[in-house]
Amino acid sequence: MLGWVVAAAVVVGLVAGLLVFRSEVARLVPATRQVYASVGLPANPLGLVIEDVWAEPAFQGGRPVISVTGVIRNVRDSQATAPSVRVTLLDKAGKPMAVKVAMPIDPKVPGGAVRHFAIALVDPPVGVHDLKVTFDEGKTPGAATPPPRAAEAVVAGPAPVDAQPLPSTSPDALPRHD
Repeated sequence: MLGWVVAAAVVVGLVAGLLVFRSEVARLVPATRQVYASVGLPANPLGLVIEDVWAEPAFQGGRPVISVTGVIRNVRDSQATAPSVRVTLLDKAGKPMAVKVAMPIDPKVPGGAVRHFAIALVDPPVGVHDLKVTFDEGKTPGAATPPPRAAEAVVAGPAPVDAQPLPSTSPDALPRHD
């Protein structure tokens, strides 16, 4: 009987530890995040959240851009290091069209503090319907960045071409003034 009581106490202690330290467990074993989320207990191993995301079209150097701004908030009392921020442009079906990953200028976020970010995606592809902003986990500042996978390659338009005058024989050419 004493063996069963001890075994039950160990199981209860183990389950309590997994619940109380779920952020640390999720950081050490990323596969456990889905388990925690499935029972309604999200685990945030970073202690950071992205808030107040705003995107708007703009021009930068005469080229179209999508300007994305937002806030990284530290929800813990201790300092956290923010990983890179990933902005993914999506089509109507939710498929990625372009991706940009940006390192924060100051990745150290004090406890309870915020850091603002602004990312410009130059020459966005036609047909962008939505965007998703997430942390690029596993990529902390100073870490080597592996080459992008095919699905993450940034879609770039044709290279810019310098304007040339129309030939003088063209009906749309301006008359020459010497």
